[in-house]
Amino acid sequence: MLSRWLIPRGSTRWMCFRRSYATDGERAIEEILRNRFKTARLIHVADVSGGCGAMYQIEVESEEFRNMSVLAQHRAVKQALKEQIKDMHGLTISTKS
Repeated sequence: MLSRWLIPRGSTRWMCFRRSYATDGERAIEEILRNRFKTARLIHVADVSGGCGAMYQIEVESEEFRNMSVLAQHRAVKQALKEQIKDMHGLTISTKS
């Protein structure tokens, strides 16, 4: 996988080199999050460890997060993934209402 630092994100070349498939881990995590946050407008899961499943970047946008602190939003995501987190090395969570 090409380093994201070599090709700027705004570049059309970047889009050509991005992988278009999801790993089994990405699909499993996305399914869990879709079941937990049924009204979510956006759920994006990316394995940022090169496909080995050690580190994930997760983005969830849901009305369910309205009037919740960022800490509470992240806790809700981590609670949904508590079993999967045990096998991870790292996790980055981004949430919006």
